[in-house]
Amino acid sequence: LTIEDGSAFMQTRLYTGISGTQTIIQSENSTFQPDFIWGKQRTGAQEPTIFDAVRGTTKYIQTNSTAAEATQSGVTAFNSNGFELGSWAVMNQSSNNHVASQWLAGNATSTPSGGDIATTCSVNQTAGFSIVSWQGNNTNEQTIAHGLGATPSWIIYRKREGSQWFVQHAGLTGGIANGTSTKQLIIDGTDDEGGPFSGGYIDTIGSTTVRLKRGSSSMNNCNASGDNYIGYFWCEKPGFSKFGSYEGNDNDNGPYIPL
Repeated sequence: LTIEDGSAFMQTRLYTGISGTQTIIQSENSTFQPDFIWGKQRTGAQEPTIFDAVRGTTKYIQTNSTAAEATQSGVTAFNSNGFELGSWAVMNQSSNNHVASQWLAGNATSTPSGGDIATTCSVNQTAGFSIVSWQGNNTNEQTIAHGLGATPSWIIYRKREGSQWFVQHAGLTGGIANGTSTKQLIIDGTDDEGGPFSGGYIDTIGSTTVRLKRGSSSMNNCNASGDNYIGYFWCEKPGFSKFGSYEGNDNDNGPYIPL
């Protein structure tokens, strides 16, 4: 199935902050109720911030920080054609320009079958996007279900109580097409690809589940007992999404990247 209208599943919106209640309305061919919003101020130093419908409105988490999830008047509602903002400066500072990317997941939560640990998910198999929440049990090689019905090409995840952000991606060394992810990245850092991480990691990626592996010291990164985790999973869909890598050539006529 080729997606003909990508705006039915993902849109990016530019807006100016007003430091008060503001409704952001989608402006492309289609509209949808977003489940995931990734925002950033463009003309100031406010942080890149994520809201999602699985964790709930006003629950924010930031991609440049290891701080725990917290509550603020950022996104206060997910509307049928956009979202509602409160007065929080990070998302809505007066006279500053902001950008927010919105994705459609399932507009509801479910518990997909197939994993050792139960997950709460919002899944859109058509667009290849899933929001996955789980609670750790500190048991090695446990699996969690993501609901996509296809092998993810990009995963970002972290502990909600506070940790770094970890990335699995098809474009990293070894890829994930063979089901095993040997290298990872950290969003909130400048290190090159590495791993496996001593605090645990996702090591086997399939069309139904991924596996949580103990590192040399702990499972804190992905499966510590009683801790809560959030992950965002994408898989490729013709006409809509593609995941890979390229090698730079330090030339104004850079490499061609086919999608």
